Amino acid sequence: MSGSTLSYAFGPLIASVVMEMADKLFGFAGWRWLFLLEGSVTIIIAVFAIFIIPDYPSSPSSWLTPEEHLLALRRMEEDGADSLEQDKQISGLIEALTDWRVWWLSIALLCLYATSSFSNFFPTLTATMGYSPTVSLLLCTPPWIFSTVTTFAISWHSDVSGERFWHISIPLMIGITGFVLAMNTMNTTVRYLSLYEPDTAT
Repeated sequence: MSGSTLSYAFGPLIASVVMEMADKLFGFAGWRWLFLLEGSVTIIIAVFAIFIIPDYPSSPSSWLTPEEHLLALRRMEEDGADSLEQDKQISGLIEALTDWRVWWLSIALLCLYATSSFSNFFPTLTATMGYSPTVSLLLCTPPWIFSTVTTFAISWHSDVSGERFWHISIPLMIGITGFVLAMNTMNTTVRYLSLYEPDTAT
């Protein structure tokens, strides 16, 4: 989770630098250089992954200890649906589909993912405040850094205290407050501060 929030924090920061410095370089617009940079990094990592990540848990791996290797195999055996008999698979599916708690959790997750989609449009939201594209991208960084720190703090305190409900519910309520503020004001300062609160919830 923290990796996701950090990517949201530093992605726009890198994008602002690339679009500012590489714009019109060799005749390419800044956003084209940004796509080339992100795509090339992905391709390079994928090439290295071919030689680093094993094909199967049973495949030999230099970066796993024998104990970790056995643990991976055991988890695959325990979680493998192929090991279940056909009638048990069907009965398990029917049991899940007829359990109201499964449907309730599905609706809750759907709503949560729908509200989390705002992160994909974060630069667009900051751009509506009237700043230049570079400043709009830079404004994306502080809320997500705050969100990363908050995520670590809440997770740590939840583990220490052993409490889960309020550690989940309170950030969600703060996020709802942020959405309400963003929808009901045109004040630039309040709108920017309201972006911090949904980040905390996600």
